[in-house]
Amino acid sequence: MTHVSNSSQQPVSLEVVNEAIVAAYGSATEPHYGFSLRAFNRRPYQAIVDELSRDFILEDLTDLNYEVAFSYEVRGQEQHNLRLSLVGKFCVLYRSFSEIETSAKQLDTEEAKAILQLVERHGLTRLDPAMLQQRTCLEHRQGRTAVLMTVWEALFDYSEL
Repeated sequence: MTHVSNSSQQPVSLEVVNEAIVAAYGSATEPHYGFSLRAFNRRPYQAIVDELSRDFILEDLTDLNYEVAFSYEVRGQEQHNLRLSLVGKFCVLYRSFSEIETSAKQLDTEEAKAILQLVERHGLTRLDPAMLQQRTCLEHRQGRTAVLMTVWEALFDYSEL
């Protein structure tokens, strides 16, 4: 599935995502998850949170037990979910979790466009549903078997592993 963004940003490559993964986790085959707490404590996206808080109600839903991202519910006239990755300057925006792997038609509203413009102005790249489903270089061990995590799992939420 191809997603056409209203943004002027070029799509990010899987190579760029994999480079960010190795830099953050320290290794693709023997990852160290401790980076997420250090990144969380640095609050790298505080300026984004502050700006969003001026126009929207923000609820922080971040759970570092399962996520490697800040997770926010953003409410104005509409409700959106925004994840800001702790792995690199990547984000996803969606209306409901069931729509995360679908085309971003639901993001064609003025509020969604405003949120996306704000995060892109801060240098974050929004990943589309097709990218989120791709397999990365990051391994997750299931017994003796190594399974490659998806972009969604490696950058945002590995709770389904």
